[in-house]
Amino acid sequence: MLSKTSSLQEFTDDIIWLMKSRNELIAKYEDEWVAVWKTTIIDHDENLDTLIERLRVKGYKPEHMAVEFLSKKPIEAILWKSKAT
Repeated sequence: MLSKTSSLQEFTDDIIWLMKSRNELIAKYEDEWVAVWKTTIIDHDENLDTLIERLRVKGYKPEHMAVEFLSKKPIEAILWKSKAT
């Protein structure tokens, strides 16, 4: 079993690999979700729910993996602060 430190390092390595490989990956997986494990695309799909389910069936823990949507279009995020009630 991997320690939390080594698991975090592998996750960090996967994120860095995704950022460095982004343009090349977009050419192959544009407008798809990709799942990365140990700097390798292990699965991809246009639908996130489908991808997550397939990863679980294969025995992976998606919450411990780098999963990202690849698109040439910029993704807009809307953030807001809710009022405490």
